[in-house]
Amino acid sequence: NTNNGDPCYSYAWTASNSQQWNITQSNGNLYKVINCKTNKALDSYNIENGAKVYTWDYVANSDQLWAFIPCGNNYFYIINQKSKLALTQSIQGNGNSIFCWKYLGNLTQKWKLILLD
Repeated sequence: NTNNGDPCYSYAWTASNSQQWNITQSNGNLYKVINCKTNKALDSYNIENGAKVYTWDYVANSDQLWAFIPCGNNYFYIINQKSKLALTQSIQGNGNSIFCWKYLGNLTQKWKLILLD
């Protein structure tokens, strides 16, 4: 999706540029996450469990900054700076919404980073 506010969904890895993100250090241990297809930032404005995750033009607000907490084998917990909630998917499979939820350290909150050339 290419509009501000378009939601993020999980899909099986196909290596398309819509599934690729540039992760760039922004401020200390915080990172901006920019989609390679849309050039929009990963964003989550609300601070309650279930907060929607979407893409938006990068404006460097705290809702667009993320901390990456390593948990082994190139997996990370990704925590939103504003809400302190973890990037989460509800279940495995295609088309499931991505949202933010209280950090629980479970599998639905682990994300693998793959370095592409």
